[in-house]
Amino acid sequence: MGIVENRRAVARIQERRQAARRVVRPDMEWAVTDGGLACPGYWIDTDRLSETTDRGSGPMYDWIVHLIEKDWFDLDAFLPVFVAAFERHGIPLDTDMLDRSVAWARRRAWQLDRGDRPVGPRLCHISEIGRCGA
Repeated sequence: MGIVENRRAVARIQERRQAARRVVRPDMEWAVTDGGLACPGYWIDTDRLSETTDRGSGPMYDWIVHLIEKDWFDLDAFLPVFVAAFERHGIPLDTDMLDRSVAWARRRAWQLDRGDRPVGPRLCHISEIGRCGA
């Protein structure tokens, strides 16, 4: 990658971060933004909201499955904003897949013995893993 391409990539990342800061619903910990979905220190780009995974029980929304592994994650606070992000950005929501994702995440949370837990004080973006203690 040359210097020009590298600068363009950095500019695209900076644009996404600025879009994530333009919060539409600032009253919530998680918020729908112009660029997707965000909470303090963590954001999900619009084009990645509908990513899926399969853990043996059919396709599920990856963000629900991924985030339940975080000890700071509050599924009940996340779900309404996750659904609102799909609506705001015109992304079709598969309610069967959502139900399957939530059921899997609740089972996984029970396995991890986390139950209801508050959102922690310091949240990290996926690119910060290993540097911020998440």
